[in-house]
Amino acid sequence: MKNTLIRGVNNVYSTAPLVTNNKFTPPFLRYVVIVIEILRLHLEGDQLFFTKINVQGKSIVDVLGIANSYLKDYAALLAFLQGMQQMLQKWTKTPQKFSPGDLQGSLGTLSSLMLRHMESQRKALSKDYLMKYCSDKELRDMITGESALSSN
Repeated sequence: MKNTLIRGVNNVYSTAPLVTNNKFTPPFLRYVVIVIEILRLHLEGDQLFFTKINVQGKSIVDVLGIANSYLKDYAALLAFLQGMQQMLQKWTKTPQKFSPGDLQGSLGTLSSLMLRHMESQRKALSKDYLMKYCSDKELRDMITGESALSSN
């Protein structure tokens, strides 16, 4: 899924200069709004997965001891996406003010934030790394969605 999202962001980046102040600007901006919204929803799903409490009362980020850094990265990424959504709303209302350079600059910053966040996820999801911190049963409970909430 992340590869598809990355391709969508790359497509937006490369297409942005081609749609300045023409009939394609409004539909392009709607497409960008959708790409950013899907990215936000995906990140919210990741957040739920990494922070969901299992039957042992632990989440993946707690088990790995990365809760603070993970939550900080997530908060920064979410805040940045919200800022992008506000920028896109303004452009959607007045497409003639759309700036491809500003969009590309924002996407460059977004890429850096996403890379840092995804690298921490990749490391955290390594089986060998996870197995140092939790049992096979704990890991399976986290993956299958067995949680303290569902057992009550």
